[in-house]
Amino acid sequence: MIVLTDHIRLKEQAVGNNQLQVRQNEEMVQYTLHTVEKAYLLFGEHITSTMRESSIALLNRYEKQPSFDEWDFQALKQELGMDIYIIDSNDVITHSSLAENVGLDFAECCIKLKGMLDETRASGQFSADGMDIEQITGKIKKYSYMATRDKKYIARLFPSGRCDFQGI
Repeated sequence: MIVLTDHIRLKEQAVGNNQLQVRQNEEMVQYTLHTVEKAYLLFGEHITSTMRESSIALLNRYEKQPSFDEWDFQALKQELGMDIYIIDSNDVITHSSLAENVGLDFAECCIKLKGMLDETRASGQFSADGMDIEQITGKIKKYSYMATRDKKYIARLFPSGRCDFQGI
């Protein structure tokens, strides 16, 4: 009888300890997720501000030198810490710090993005996406958009490797 009572007591104690551990793990996961969300929000606001400043700098450069062929996109990438796409009125990347993306047609590949590009071009206002995970690479990316004052082009920026969000 004593052995049976001890067995039942130890079993209940083990179950109780296990439930406590599960509860503590759940609380730790919730706290971690909440902390990560805060970090993304704060970092996202900071990077959005930087992207806005960089977009304005590019638009000012365009006002002085409207021929993108004269621009050194690799030097701009280093200076701004951002990769750059210049998108024409047909939604095609005409110039970029990533040469392999020149010629990409957003009207063909990204129908949802095309509507947003049209709105950005019409408004002339700066806009930025929230942080999102790229489907192909799995990396967290953030993009911003701003049309030139003549509305012929959109500058699309996103942090280059040295501003990557990995490891947050």
